[in-house]
Amino acid sequence: MIDFHSHVLANIDDGAKNLETSIKMLEESKRQGVKTVVCTPHYYSQRRSPEQFLQKRAAIASSLLSHVPEGIELRLGAEVYFTTDTITAFDELALLCIEGTRYIMLELPFTAKYDEKLFKKIEEFITETDCIPLIAHVDRYPAVYRKPAILTRLAAMGCLFQVNAEAFFVKGVQNLVLAMLKKGMVHAVGTDMHNMENRAPNIQAFAKLLDEMPTEVQERLRKTETDILENRRVEPTGQTVKKVFGKFF
Repeated sequence: MIDFHSHVLANIDDGAKNLETSIKMLEESKRQGVKTVVCTPHYYSQRRSPEQFLQKRAAIASSLLSHVPEGIELRLGAEVYFTTDTITAFDELALLCIEGTRYIMLELPFTAKYDEKLFKKIEEFITETDCIPLIAHVDRYPAVYRKPAILTRLAAMGCLFQVNAEAFFVKGVQNLVLAMLKKGMVHAVGTDMHNMENRAPNIQAFAKLLDEMPTEVQERLRKTETDILENRRVEPTGQTVKKVFGKFF
């Protein structure tokens, strides 16, 4: 298993608070069958420059490296908060792609309106940088739940979607993400782990669920996750998710 979304690096955001917690999170991830953990600490353009962020991330990752459990690979990345107010130059944001790839995890706003201004800015970012956005935890955006056509619009731009593993078991959300999974609109899964208490590693139940899905669904997700890490281009599926009377199909 690959965990595409984690806050395992200590003292860089609201994730792990110390090295000991980071180690425990990785040990638990290994126990659950994870082989690769993508480290995606939050990046906010108003708080620091990409250069400052990268320097801090490198120092923290270096201190953790010798403590990583055998059999676990770390990949460095970021969870970039991307809105119409993002002030960092696009070429600088491109430095925050997942290590060794052109894929970049973007966190969209939770409350702001998803309007043409936002879509245009995402399109401009893609055009100017040739980066491929991996939209973080799409299961958490109220706007997507209300209007799944947003997914279709983002996919048409070339965006891919990451879903949190726990979403497949949350009432009111699981119907959406299961429909996405079956239609090939889930390209990566992550735990979004922050600590060992209320936001601990939790991918084991999803792994079991995936094993029970049709072979085509299993192979498609595993291939897209591998392709992302190996920097091969993943083409968004042409399928869409529709909402009818509160159900997603």
